[in-house]
Amino acid sequence: MLKKIWELRKDELIRGGVILFIMINLFNLLNYIFHFAMARMLGPEDYGILVVLMSFAYIFGVPVEAIQAIISKYTTKFSDKGKVKDIILRGMKKAASISGRLYLVFIPVAIFFAYFLNIKFMLLAITGLILISSFINPVLRGALQGEKRFNSLGLSLNLESIIRLVFAIILVYFINNAYSAITAVVISGFLAFFITLLFIKDILEEKRKRVGVGEIYSYSKSSFILFLAIMLVLSIDTILAKRFFNPDLAGKYAVASIVGKMIFFGVMGISKAMFPISSEKKEKKHQRKVLKKALWLTLASIFIALIIFLVIPEFFIKILFGSKYIEISSLLVYTGLAFSFLSISNLIIMYRLSKGDVKMPWFMFLFVILQVILLALFNRNLFTFSVALCFSTFFMLIGSLFLRTKTE
Repeated sequence: MLKKIWELRKDELIRGGVILFIMINLFNLLNYIFHFAMARMLGPEDYGILVVLMSFAYIFGVPVEAIQAIISKYTTKFSDKGKVKDIILRGMKKAASISGRLYLVFIPVAIFFAYFLNIKFMLLAITGLILISSFINPVLRGALQGEKRFNSLGLSLNLESIIRLVFAIILVYFINNAYSAITAVVISGFLAFFITLLFIKDILEEKRKRVGVGEIYSYSKSSFILFLAIMLVLSIDTILAKRFFNPDLAGKYAVASIVGKMIFFGVMGISKAMFPISSEKKEKKHQRKVLKKALWLTLASIFIALIIFLVIPEFFIKILFGSKYIEISSLLVYTGLAFSFLSISNLIIMYRLSKGDVKMPWFMFLFVILQVILLALFNRNLFTFSVALCFSTFFMLIGSLFLRTKTE
């Protein structure tokens, strides 16, 4: 028995998964403390607006996952730090150029959403600045992930969360509105960039050695498409809730959604640890073994969370968010189940990407469209809305099982 436990301790996925599981869940805990504090300090209406803005931030976070996965995969290929430096510098240059242009494109889009969601334009314009850090930071963090520096990766994420939380509490205390909260998010993203530079200082001090990156662009396309589909499904529910329900109900649903997303963000560390390890494996049986371990760890974590949501939902909501949100406690098991399905989809997608370029990634957008249709049809009340969310993410899970790489 002791021998088996010791062998598990030496297992690369278990060790890396546990480190990232702890670090990313500490990161998520700090983010949720941010949400707990903002929900109590702002109240349902302003907090509902903040969650909608954060939903846009999740969509802007598509580059985070896609770029980090790309840089991680190609960093794993090189033991020479000079070549890794070249990937980082070229990635940062490209990221800065694209994010700047996208922000300019977002401004007219923000005008439409300001009208559609009845949110002030300047709030969306400030939120759009998150695009820049969302493109640049994952270049550095992808290098840390590819180098399997899981402690440094986790520390970088957690320091960003601490900065966000501290700035948000101070700013909201003095200026009690959504502007101050979203400004804290923007500031933390930019400061995190300079902090993460310190963790790759040894790589940046190496002499740069040019490497061929032609194949990266084909791979990056499928990565971006798949992560965009995941992040849209993760975010659309709170955006549409703001449209379909009154401000008070939308704010309360935002809490149910945020709690359900605890599962998605909680198990993310497992897929992030799996990715570089699976990328290194050349034989199918070894890759599948890595996937099975990651899947069991994910399912075990999901099971524990769903039991909590089922058994003590009212206590959970009251302790974390306060009694004013208690009426949505019955929704937790549904939003939790919905984002559990999405968590497994994300794991499968990460596994496919670790093996190479994915065929027909656009196929997954059918499930984004399906989600919009279901939520638009079943919005009579928060219960039917939450059940529709469950069905949409379940169908996406089924769809993810049919993804194949171009080498298969």
